[in-house]
Amino acid sequence: MVKVIIPLSGGKDSQAAMLWAIDKYGLKYCETAFCDVKWEAPETYLHIEYLMTKSGDTLKILSSEKYDEMITQNNINFYSICEHHLLPFFGNAKISYIPNGKIVGLSKLSRVVDKFANKLQNQERITSQIAEYLDEKLNPIGVAVQLKARHMCMEMRGIKKNEVYTTTTKLIGKYKNDINVKNEFLNS
Repeated sequence: MVKVIIPLSGGKDSQAAMLWAIDKYGLKYCETAFCDVKWEAPETYLHIEYLMTKSGDTLKILSSEKYDEMITQNNINFYSICEHHLLPFFGNAKISYIPNGKIVGLSKLSRVVDKFANKLQNQERITSQIAEYLDEKLNPIGVAVQLKARHMCMEMRGIKKNEVYTTTTKLIGKYKNDINVKNEFLNS
């Protein structure tokens, strides 16, 4: 984790300060996450914390012990920053997979969500990246990911509509090809 305190003399707004910090500290686009942005009192400093994406594997893969039914985890909170507007979006993820000899510890699914959400992103890409990562690492019979999020770029600027949720879904394998499995996931 890198902590940066930016003096805001000269009237820089928070978006300009973030861009300045990225450039100043040489942080690469793909490894930057704005996890905590707060004003210090008096409002002369912007406090930004960056979580760097860890290299290496997030998943510890276990034997499924012959379990071959759907595993679904709901309401995994996530927070990200819109790569287009540098404003937060946040919501919940739902992840499901059907094991094919391999499972993961339940906390690892939350870690996978964080791995892809904790950077400048868009919701559609996070959804696909989570599903494709789990498909690659677990080789399951199927995997499904659904994200439901509020976007501050829509609530604070532009159209200014509050409490609007955007839902994105990625289905792979049996979730895509079997309507009963798809419906079980979507209704869980």
